[in-house]
Amino acid sequence: MRYSWDTYPLHPAVDAFIKHDPVTNELISCPTHIDAIPEFINTHGFTVEKRQVLYTVLKNQTQALHLDIPQVNENIERIKAPTTYTVTCGHQLVLWSGPLFVWTKIAHCIAICKRLQIQFPQYQFVPVFWLAAEDHDTAEIQTVHVFGKRYHWPVTGNGPVGELIPNSELNNCRINLQNAIQGMPFADAFNAALNDFQNSKHLSQAVQGLLYRFFGSEGLVCIDANRAELKQLFKNQLKADILHQETIKASLQTMQLWQSKQWKPVIGFRPCNIFYIFENTRKRIDKTPTGFELSDKSKFWTTSEMELEIDSNPERFSPNALLRPLYQQYILPNIMYVAGPQELAYWLQLKSVFKHYNISFPLLSLRYMQIPLSAKTIRYLHKLNLQPIDTFKTEQALLTAVTCNDPLTLHAVEWNATFKSRIEDLGQRIYHVDASLKPAFEAETHKYLKGIERLISKSNAKIKSNATQFQQQINNIKNAVFPQHQIIERTEHPAQWYLLEGPDFIKQLIMRCEQLEGEIVFYATARHNTES
Repeated sequence: MRYSWDTYPLHPAVDAFIKHDPVTNELISCPTHIDAIPEFINTHGFTVEKRQVLYTVLKNQTQALHLDIPQVNENIERIKAPTTYTVTCGHQLVLWSGPLFVWTKIAHCIAICKRLQIQFPQYQFVPVFWLAAEDHDTAEIQTVHVFGKRYHWPVTGNGPVGELIPNSELNNCRINLQNAIQGMPFADAFNAALNDFQNSKHLSQAVQGLLYRFFGSEGLVCIDANRAELKQLFKNQLKADILHQETIKASLQTMQLWQSKQWKPVIGFRPCNIFYIFENTRKRIDKTPTGFELSDKSKFWTTSEMELEIDSNPERFSPNALLRPLYQQYILPNIMYVAGPQELAYWLQLKSVFKHYNISFPLLSLRYMQIPLSAKTIRYLHKLNLQPIDTFKTEQALLTAVTCNDPLTLHAVEWNATFKSRIEDLGQRIYHVDASLKPAFEAETHKYLKGIERLISKSNAKIKSNATQFQQQINNIKNAVFPQHQIIERTEHPAQWYLLEGPDFIKQLIMRCEQLEGEIVFYATARHNTES
């Protein structure tokens, strides 16, 4: 079953975007449509110099993984060609690549590239996964669930997560998961991926290796952009943001539109939107009256010292979440970004900033959401006469809907009032003919009403019993779609479906992404026998 994203609670700016509200035309380059691709390509160039630097970085990164996947190698070679463009998505480096929606996002990128390749054979389209290797929030990457069981890697630190080293605690997680999946149809393939992940030099390589193992045959290219060669290309923008606070000034035009619509920004712009990476820490740069300092005041620069530091060590400067899209677009020949709802919201804050820096603003696509439903969950939905999209409602709303649809539900009070009114009317007619019949009529009426009340009481007892059953079935449905009180695509690792279905699981993820703009798709799937 397919549904539009407008059935899901979204930020009002994103809701306006997916509904093609004309106001969002000022927030994007052009509406996302396949006919917009050639025009976008013709009006947005990408230099040979940047292609060569990008190619070299990608080549070095894949060689460091000691992988030889023809489809990946071919797409990296294509990057050098002026007719090659990318479709990009990205995410944090969550344990073992993260929950289901990360794979769905990648599948959407791949599906878009396949469609564009057929439609425009004169170009080449490469799906790219951008690793958020510079992020330093370890709390967001530590935990995944597989078959409902929590696996937690207790890492700490304040440096780029891509540099984290797989350790004994991670190895314990690996062993526990491998023990849990013994005997499953595709356990061997996934065990190999877990072993490679554990034996990687650092987390960035670990995630790249895992994604290449499962998506490399589809030509996916991963990039860790925390590289000096790429930062060197972006030096002028780093200087403009830090030395002259140009980003926050440039944001005013777009943010005034947001303010006029009373939309709350997802992320706030700062005078400096750059972090500083040094000695395995990543700290915010703040403007001061006399220069610049780190958020913990451990370093200070005058303006001239800061400019020299950017020139000498550009790799130490790390864009924040708002400046990262500009960095990404500057170093990639990217025509489209596939975003989640929160990502898309902050991309919609950036149009005037892109314009100021003269960087191409890509077409935007809200990703697919794919929700697997077990056979048991589907049976519950059918039994309760519910649609898959109804699972987004609260349990109380579902219970109300189900009980109102129950054919046994009797509105006894309303029925009694109507019936008694008619009895009284009938009595008046009888009394008018023969007043002596009144005692007998009232006795028979009383006897009849008592009998009806007994039947209603029995019926209500049955309704109450049904409501208890309905409540349990609704609980089962909600727990299946929202384990840990979050939607399943955000909590459960795709391993639990891959282990049962193997490569076909990935093929189906891609095939369900039928269009450029994402949808919400519920689908029947194989499921482990511990299903809710």
